[in-house]
Amino acid sequence: MLAKSLAVLPAKDKFKSEFLFEMLMQHFISKDHMDEAIDKQHADLLEDLAHIAQKRDRVCEVGSKFVMGYADSILRAAANYLEAQCPRLKKPKAKAAE
Repeated sequence: MLAKSLAVLPAKDKFKSEFLFEMLMQHFISKDHMDEAIDKQHADLLEDLAHIAQKRDRVCEVGSKFVMGYADSILRAAANYLEAQCPRLKKPKAKAAE
């Protein structure tokens, strides 16, 4: 039964995000609320990335490594996008010792 189900190509992924819904409707929310939502989303993304990084070395299965890498790529792209749109989110990089 499982093998038969896995033999079918998966349907197109669906994406549902309460955060993106709020950003779509940002003209109805205050700037403070929008900033708080962006800060929370950014913190959540960084937390998920840290969790993946912590677990990545312990994963042995090829499929699990693929899924973790895929998730890491998507989450990293989202965090980078927020940082590009909201420069206040970027942490200052330490300058190299001269």
